[in-house]
Amino acid sequence: MMRKFSFRRTGLSRFHAEDGGALIEVALLMPVVLLMVFGVVQFGILMLKYSTACYAAQAGARYASLHSITSQSSASDALIQQVVKNNLLLDQAAWTVTTNWSSANTVGTTSSVLVSNTYNVALPFSRTKQITIGSTAQRLIVR
Repeated sequence: MMRKFSFRRTGLSRFHAEDGGALIEVALLMPVVLLMVFGVVQFGILMLKYSTACYAAQAGARYASLHSITSQSSASDALIQQVVKNNLLLDQAAWTVTTNWSSANTVGTTSSVLVSNTYNVALPFSRTKQITIGSTAQRLIVR
C-alpha cells in the first residue's frame, strides 16, 4: 500500500514564507505616518497660538477703546500691553505687543493693537522653519 503525501502547509509552517514582510511594510510606512502625526500636532499648536493672539489683541483693543485720555482711568501703552499679556495663554514673555493710537487718544478716534510672535515649526526629516504669527485688532474709542 502506498502512502499519500500531502503538500499542503499546516499549522504555523505556512507563515514562514512571510516572516519579514510585515517588518518591511512597517519600515516603509513609519516615516510617512510619523510625518503626518507630527504635522497635525504642529498645525494644532500653530492654530492655538494664532487664536490666542487674536483673542489677546481684541482684549487689548477693547481696553484701549474704553479708556481714552478723557476717561477716569486712561489707558497707556504699558497698561494695554499688560492686558494683552494677561490674555495670552502661552509663554507671555515671547510675544511682542505694539499699540497704535490715531491722533490724540480721544473719543471718536481709533486705537489698534498688534500682537506677534515667531514660532519654530519642527517636523521630522525637514529643517526647522520660522513662522511669524500675528493679529491686529482695531476699535473706535468710545469713552
